[in-house]
Amino acid sequence: MCLKFPGHESDPAKLLRECRRSHPAVQLRQRAMETPRQPDALAEGRLDAALIRPRPSYAAGVAARVIHREALWVALAADYPLARSDTLQLVDLGNQPFIVPQVAESSGFRSRLERLAAGGRFPIKIVHDGGDFVTGAQDCRRCLRRGAGA
Repeated sequence: MCLKFPGHESDPAKLLRECRRSHPAVQLRQRAMETPRQPDALAEGRLDAALIRPRPSYAAGVAARVIHREALWVALAADYPLARSDTLQLVDLGNQPFIVPQVAESSGFRSRLERLAAGGRFPIKIVHDGGDFVTGAQDCRRCLRRGAGA
């Protein structure tokens, strides 16, 4: 199984292209699956490998390695008051509405948001559970088009 090629860690598409190019005999099949389900699928043998967001723990027989870290971004409508500033401080996010993917998950994005809120000493105001990340991104785009901020 090929999962890491130097220089391609930050771009999964490049990683997969390089894997296919350098190992043409290996059959790669991509399957869309939310991060919370992937470790179980690995443990059960339904997946051989996965590109996932970090989890607090993994099932027996599942090993994970960090190959890329992503910055956290704030999406704002251009006319939203916070968009007027070139930089934001954590305290600026206090009392702002959040669309959060996978709200029921106690790890992943929600735990990262909770750490940020604790650092900025503000409560998290979740106005919508975005479900998965793709749905959450689409919800943000709809809010931004309406000028509701996110």
